[in-house]
Amino acid sequence: WCVTPMGGGGASLALTSGYVLAAQIAAHPGDTEAALLAYQAWMRPLVDGVQHLPHGIKHFAYPQTQTGLALRRLADKLLTSAPLKPLTAKLTQVAATERQLPAFPDASR
Repeated sequence: WCVTPMGGGGASLALTSGYVLAAQIAAHPGDTEAALLAYQAWMRPLVDGVQHLPHGIKHFAYPQTQTGLALRRLADKLLTSAPLKPLTAKLTQVAATERQLPAFPDASR
C-alpha cells in the first residue's frame, strides 16, 4: 500500500496487511482469488483513510515562500508544545480502526 508523503501510516499498514493477508489465505485454503478479494475488501477502507489528506495540507507541509515556511515553523512549535501535545496526538493518529482483525481458522482441524 502506498502512503502519501505526509501519511505516516506505512509501518502500521505493513504490519496490519501482513496479518490480514495471512488470515485471509488461511480462511480460503486453495482459493487464492477469494483470499485476495477478502484481503482487499478488509484493507481498502483502512488504506483509504490513511491515504486521505485534508485539503491544503500539501501547501502547509511544503511551503513555497519564506512567509509560508515561517508560519509552518510557528505551527510546528505550537503543535508540539506541552499544552497541545494531547490534541496533536489525537489529530495525527494513523491507521486507527475500531474493526477487529480477522480471526485465523482453527488450525487444529
